[in-house]
Amino acid sequence: MLGDVEVTVLSDGTFPMDASKILTNITPKQLDTDLGRSFLKEPVEMSVNAFLINTASKLVLIDTGCGSLMGPRSESCSRTQGLGLPAGSNR
Repeated sequence: MLGDVEVTVLSDGTFPMDASKILTNITPKQLDTDLGRSFLKEPVEMSVNAFLINTASKLVLIDTGCGSLMGPRSESCSRTQGLGLPAGSNR
């Protein structure tokens, strides 16, 4: 809950990704150094999430997508159907 609003995180899983694909204003050496500070290395395990907001009068799905970074793997439509929300619904 966030005040009177219920926020549910809908996980669409994780996938390994080269951080250099999205962090373009950094040298490969600096990226390796920065990742190493957090005990990480390429590829980095990335999370894909959407958010379902329940305001009591409306349900709002926030899913910005990730373009072509994951390919055709997304399962969020089937997961929202499991919550009783038909694909493409606008309620």
